[in-house]
Amino acid sequence: ASTIQTFTINSSTILLKTNCLIFASNDITLTLPEVTASDTGLMITVKNTGSHIQLVNVKGYDLATIENQDTIGILPGLIYSFVARGTNWVLLNGENYNDDILDVGPDETFQTISHAIDFLNIHMDKPMVLRIGGETENISNTIVIDLPYSLTIQGSSYGVGSIAAASG
Repeated sequence: ASTIQTFTINSSTILLKTNCLIFASNDITLTLPEVTASDTGLMITVKNTGSHIQLVNVKGYDLATIENQDTIGILPGLIYSFVARGTNWVLLNGENYNDDILDVGPDETFQTISHAIDFLNIHMDKPMVLRIGGETENISNTIVIDLPYSLTIQGSSYGVGSIAAASG
């Protein structure tokens, strides 16, 4: 059985082609290595293992892009695989990538509305949507929302998800 070499990174750096699986934390930027057409198929996977307020950004080397974007932000707890294609990169599991929606719920990236607001207080750079999962989110104290851009709070689908005052 073969094992994948893993790396734990907590500061901004340029990755090597040999960095197969990265466990990253802190507010950092990881730069994917420079690639050529002969590197097509090279895969680097990054998981954000940081706290609920940490954002791991991944960008291409020099002018290289990822899915035609300069930078991809990885929210806490999420994992993305980047695959070289020519001199640029594609997201292997990028069909779920959405950088303007934050999901809140027991099985989501953000466990509570407060965690999501804490994250937005640090990293918000455009209007966002806070999507509440299919359960009731109980709030036991006032949450002050004073953000630089608009925030829409909605259920995950029509008629699902609610915010309620906690008992007591």
